[in-house]
Amino acid sequence: MSRSFVGNSFKILQVLHGHTSDVTSCDFVSPSTIVTGSSDKTVRVWDWKVGSGYEERSSSPLRAHKYQVTCVRVSPQGSLLASSSVDGTAIIWSMHNCVKLYTITQVNGDAIRVCSKAMSIMNSFVNDIFERIAAEASRLAQYNKRSTITSREIQTAVRLLLPGELAKHAVSEGTKAVTKYTSSK
Repeated sequence: MSRSFVGNSFKILQVLHGHTSDVTSCDFVSPSTIVTGSSDKTVRVWDWKVGSGYEERSSSPLRAHKYQVTCVRVSPQGSLLASSSVDGTAIIWSMHNCVKLYTITQVNGDAIRVCSKAMSIMNSFVNDIFERIAAEASRLAQYNKRSTITSREIQTAVRLLLPGELAKHAVSEGTKAVTKYTSSK
């Protein structure tokens, strides 16, 4: 059960029903979306519906952790969700369709209990992936005898380096970002 509050008066707006144990973490993606994690091992995504309040997404709950979820955090762009657990994993999910994209496991198997730890792992993962994509795209550009890396080389590098759903998500989000940037000029 999760409760939503407004202002300094802490008036209960709505009680969200879904989790079967304590809610251990919550992140507001925007005024219209909330993500919650629980001791029941699940992550739930709630969207605001005019007239009825927050409702759970049809693709929720997200189930992949073996033990209690300790933290949920959404990336600044709102496209990725990281959840961490006592089971020693941080899972990267797509916020678009709630598909599990990647599981990161603690080397020593220790629990991930702090949100900053999960975000640190996610940031490290993202930085590592960006470096690998840039290096592969550079090699592809050299192979094609180009001095500039094009979006074609970047998309090919993404498809070569990232597994299945993660590659699809990255190419889709990258294309949207380029289109948005180009149209703003």
